[in-house]
Amino acid sequence: MQALSQILGFTDRRYRQIKEYIKRLEELKWIRTNGNTGFYLIKSFENLRRENDWISRASVECTLKDLKQIYAFVGGAIFAYQFKDFWRKTKKGKSVRIMGRAYHFLFPSFNYHKSPAPIATTGIEQLYGIPKSKVSELKILAQKMGYLTFQHDFEMTNFTEKDINLMAKYTDSPQNFRRINEKFYLQLIDLVLPLISIKKRRNLGT
Repeated sequence: MQALSQILGFTDRRYRQIKEYIKRLEELKWIRTNGNTGFYLIKSFENLRRENDWISRASVECTLKDLKQIYAFVGGAIFAYQFKDFWRKTKKGKSVRIMGRAYHFLFPSFNYHKSPAPIATTGIEQLYGIPKSKVSELKILAQKMGYLTFQHDFEMTNFTEKDINLMAKYTDSPQNFRRINEKFYLQLIDLVLPLISIKKRRNLGT
């Protein structure tokens, strides 16, 4: 516990944080104690995959540096996976249309790694059960720590202020409008470009 605390930068000499994490891992049955030696045994990734029905082998490399900023890393990993999944589906269907904007994958040599993709916080909320506010926080943290970049995306409209007020009053459509230089723009889904790579993890056995 002393070594783990030093490596992870914990200062509590009673090791309360480490003990809490170990207890959680034992509850998840990711680790267990060898009764004869007292050492902890770590369950293999392949066993975890089988027990949890994790079909995908998609993975990202996690280093000690990443552990020290784990929330930013997890945010970066989630968005990187959704980024790859978006372009996989786009490649399969040749194009995808989201909120009135089309995204194309028209030729085999297209390098999607350099092309930002629309990744909605609401979509991640539904897929992972993470509150939308927390997803936004993870995205901002991930950008701050260099795991991804993102930018807002806008589409100019011909709506007037009166039009928008009427829509707000009589329709249930989301009011994602921004006023820029006396013009009203519809704010689309943020465009995300991961700076970490998703790789297919090979089977290392059990």
